Amino acid sequence: LVPLNLPFLALGKAMKARDELLKIIENEIEKKRTSPPSATKCSLEIMMNYKDEDGNTLSFQNLKDQCLVQLFAGHDTSAASFASALW
Repeated sequence: LVPLNLPFLALGKAMKARDELLKIIENEIEKKRTSPPSATKCSLEIMMNYKDEDGNTLSFQNLKDQCLVQLFAGHDTSAASFASALW
């Protein structure tokens, strides 16, 4: 079976909802990038400031993906979320 991405079917509705959710996440990332650093850092700020051994930061796409992981894996501990982000 080939899934049909039509707006009136479940897949089409899910894809539209995902696109809307990603727009919200993109807006939040942009807000954090342009706002001054806060005294208490949220997980998004921590991920934005993360650098690997070579000094590379997470890409915009990777930040969005990690936000989705944290949003939908909320039943898991934050330690596991950070472990998956760093993996």
